[in-house]
Amino acid sequence: MSHTVSAQVDIKASIDEVWRLMVDLESYGRWNDFVIRIDGPKPVREGSHLRLHARMLPGIVVHPRVKVTALAPPSDGEAALVYEVVGLMAAGVEATRTQTVVATGEHRCRYTTREVFEGPLAALIPLERVQRGTRIHADGLKRAAEP
Repeated sequence: MSHTVSAQVDIKASIDEVWRLMVDLESYGRWNDFVIRIDGPKPVREGSHLRLHARMLPGIVVHPRVKVTALAPPSDGEAALVYEVVGLMAAGVEATRTQTVVATGEHRCRYTTREVFEGPLAALIPLERVQRGTRIHADGLKRAAEP
């Protein structure tokens, strides 16, 4: 059985600006109140291993390790970043997060994020908290990208 959380937001900014924020690991703490920091190699590449620092609740930060499995910079009006959780957190739960950006007009785009949890322990994921965080992430990206 799989469990999914997602969020989508229209952004009044170019796909290139949104992408720049998505792959600028050092900027997350300035605009993202959910994923407050990401440690990893710069620039991010397919195959990069990252450590996320996600604020699940006030005072509670989790630190999943992820591997970037797809990295497609803007081309023909689309871009995508996909990663999977690895390490101990992946022992009973397979988690894949797909983030896409699609140009919808001049200096306008749509950001979508979707995370799918599968595996014998997927039912233990606090989906409401993750859904809340996913929404916070999308809204923060919008605020940071818009002029």
